[in-house]
Amino acid sequence: MINEKNIIELANGDEIIRYSNSLSLNYNLPEDTCKILQEIGVPKYVAPFIDFFDESNGGGKRLSDYYDLNLYKDSENIEKEELEKMKMYFKEYIVLGNIENDVFVLNEKFRIIQINYETLNEYYVNYSLNNFLESLLVYKKIVDMVCSRGDEAAFFDDEVTENDIKLLKKKLLEIDKYSFIDDSFWANEIERLEENI
Repeated sequence: MINEKNIIELANGDEIIRYSNSLSLNYNLPEDTCKILQEIGVPKYVAPFIDFFDESNGGGKRLSDYYDLNLYKDSENIEKEELEKMKMYFKEYIVLGNIENDVFVLNEKFRIIQINYETLNEYYVNYSLNNFLESLLVYKKIVDMVCSRGDEAAFFDDEVTENDIKLLKKKLLEIDKYSFIDDSFWANEIERLEENI
């Protein structure tokens, strides 16, 4: 299980967010998820461009309270019947953070899911919050390894090799065997990296 030392490494000097005890009372979270959110914490910022939200910025809110779904009623991307269903099940989702405009949530089974801001489509991220943080730690270690060969911007200057990507994929699969199911967050991230080789 992820520990405080891992989170400090992930945070890389930035803030670590811990949630209040009311979160577990409101949502009946699994014990390991509660321990992470309340005791160990999550990094406020982490690669690849992920922001975790504290409670004052929407962290721990129901997704239905975070997104104003009425804004989507005239959307060409979402049918009205589908929007009504979303209003119901978004009440079960708990907001954790975002990447660009997409939001990361715990779904009703406490899996980590990415919700696309424009279409409200869901993309699998990881089986649990623990798996997500472990995956982010592996990602950070690969970034650090690539940067150690060049400068601090090496990873983002397309100096990633095929071997780096193979290693990242291997490590991510060791953490979560579902990491690369169709159109998942990690599958898309690997594809983005491969395009830049």
